Amino acid sequence: MGAIWAVVSGSGGAGKSTACANLAVAFALMNKRVILIDANTGLRALDLLLGLENRAIYDLMDVADGVCGLKRALIRHPKWEGISLIAAAQARESGALDAARLREIAGDCASLADFTLIDAPPGVGRGFRAAAEAAEDAIVVTAPDCVARRDAEKLIGAMGRLGIGKPMLLVNRVLPEHALKGAPVPLGSIGEALGGRLIGAIPEQRNMASRQALGEPAASTGTAAGRAYRDCARRLIGEDVPLRLTPPSPWTRRFRALERK
Repeated sequence: MGAIWAVVSGSGGAGKSTACANLAVAFALMNKRVILIDANTGLRALDLLLGLENRAIYDLMDVADGVCGLKRALIRHPKWEGISLIAAAQARESGALDAARLREIAGDCASLADFTLIDAPPGVGRGFRAAAEAAEDAIVVTAPDCVARRDAEKLIGAMGRLGIGKPMLLVNRVLPEHALKGAPVPLGSIGEALGGRLIGAIPEQRNMASRQALGEPAASTGTAAGRAYRDCARRLIGEDVPLRLTPPSPWTRRFRALERK
């Protein structure tokens, strides 16, 4: 049986679905089989991020309601053979999926793949709880700013009440300044402050959104973000991979200091 992880965030826009797509590509590049379950009912995005929007015929609610079987709903990626997706239903509410049924579906996926990633709805509502209860562990996607950290803290508290005591943390939009010891939000302190295990730090890159919009996840490229996602996937399978953050150059630090003045 493969691992089942819920990928969650305290609020929308944290990069949760982007993280799912990139981790799936990183695993596929290691010849691992991955099934993505888009449980963000009504706001599906994974099909777009993976360039599969024209291939979705059945969705997660079709499987849950017995309209079709699991294998019929799986969308296999034509480029990365190890990736399959169950798309979210667009015409249903986010809390429409029963937690017990999602647990059954995730279990069936785990028998077919090395990793099953559940893209949960943001926040701590019914959809989040269903995804968390269906998973063995959780990956919290957040950012270094104080608002995102507060949302993540609330989310981690909710997961603790569901029996997930110390979830994994993936931090998005990391700037070189966060590698400095004197930074306002030093990266090393985030996991300690939130009570989670830091598994990845994804650097901010201006062109990453445009690449993703074309169905080309960063993990498939040689960019710094791509390397960071691949390193994160390696940590998830148990490899000891150090975080690689490059501090800003003296010129950049001087320019940023002038900006603040």
